[in-house]
Amino acid sequence: MSSESVAASFQPKITVPDIPALHIDASKAYILSQDGEILTLSHNEARRMLHNKSVLLCHAPYCKSKLDLQEVHCFDVLELFAFVHPKRFTVPTPRGLCKSLFLKEPSSVDDTPMSLVEATQTLLKDIQSDPLKAKADPLSISAFMGLNGKAWPWTPFIHTALGETYDPNIPVEGKRALAVWKNLAEWAEEAPPPPASHYGVSEEEAHERLLKLRGFDDAEKRENQVLYSKDISHAFAPIENEYEPHITLAEAGTGVGKTLGYLSPASVWAEKNKGTVWISTYTKNLQRQIDQELDRLYPVEEVKDAHIATRKGRENYLCLLNLEEAASGAALAKHITSAIACGLMARWTAASKDGDLTGSDFPGWLSGILGFQYTFGLADKRGECIYSGCDHYKKCFVEHSVRKAEHARLVIANHALVMISAALSSPGETMPTRYVFDEGHHLFSAADSAYASHLSARETRDFRRWLMGAEGGR
Repeated sequence: MSSESVAASFQPKITVPDIPALHIDASKAYILSQDGEILTLSHNEARRMLHNKSVLLCHAPYCKSKLDLQEVHCFDVLELFAFVHPKRFTVPTPRGLCKSLFLKEPSSVDDTPMSLVEATQTLLKDIQSDPLKAKADPLSISAFMGLNGKAWPWTPFIHTALGETYDPNIPVEGKRALAVWKNLAEWAEEAPPPPASHYGVSEEEAHERLLKLRGFDDAEKRENQVLYSKDISHAFAPIENEYEPHITLAEAGTGVGKTLGYLSPASVWAEKNKGTVWISTYTKNLQRQIDQELDRLYPVEEVKDAHIATRKGRENYLCLLNLEEAASGAALAKHITSAIACGLMARWTAASKDGDLTGSDFPGWLSGILGFQYTFGLADKRGECIYSGCDHYKKCFVEHSVRKAEHARLVIANHALVMISAALSSPGETMPTRYVFDEGHHLFSAADSAYASHLSARETRDFRRWLMGAEGGR
């Protein structure tokens, strides 16, 4: 017998919940019974049938609201997906789960409940080869989420898939189980990069890079994009006078391909001069789009990660101190919702490359399941950061992004961050010398948001008193 067959023979058995599986559309509920029969019921009939029962479904809050059913024990496949594949993209539907797990999509609504069973089997098989085991142990985290068998229903099935027997009577130290921050990489201070060189970018170089990014055949057919890219290249000419920077105002219609048009000369300049070009946008969606476009320039993920950085305000990133406080609270209170939420967020924290709660690797639908408090609410929304006074400062996602941007070729930022950085820069501090402002017509609105303050009538009255003294005085 080969070593592979021996290993396979000792593979733990996968078991799935022996309960009905439910799918809901606008008017009907489709239930796969424990006898293998598909039942098509009205919402009212399904509500009566499932009252106080256990059921396998996708997106529990949605299903419970559609059926107006609260007294039901939900095995939510989406929660299991978020546990097993924390940062993998999926549409939060049965069909979306099948696509993300490379399963055959249901051909009809009658097949949808069975697809949830197949997705469950696949996820429990995937956890057996969990790449996050060293950073976020699935056994200890799921055991805490189970809260002695009273909370997360998936806990015993995960243990079984991993060859363990779940004993709800064994106490779990919650904070230790969720302390994934201990296994995150620390950032290190590096010497500041040397000043960039001053070589310009010729129109031919910009054109050649554009052809490479677009594909030689396709690029030749988009003459307006070629002209746009060549015009942008003039902004990267060497500066002869410190007080006379090169500025190019370029406008092009929808569909021309402006993003690749300016990324071509910008990337050429960054490579030739070993310097950094900041790409400033107005919206997070455009930041994400630019990041996706750069896959063409750096198709190898490791190479792209070394040369591309994304900068956002700190209110977009998970705060490890907030996560620790939430985990401590969940461990002490033993509250079902907080225990499950902290467990799923701990798994995502270990998997995330940058801790960006508004980025592409955070499932936006997770906030609909766990709530704002345990997802986006874990960011530094109130400006309470204590910086180096924090125990997690050396592992902070925000500090990671700041230092990564100092050595990147292209930094994808936003208008407000660029303006605040310029305003807060210290005399003599080295600042980027090349910027591309995409959606430049929003610069004035961004400036108002960054520099202006909104005062209520009461605040204005108090401000006047602080400046001029009490009314009636001189």
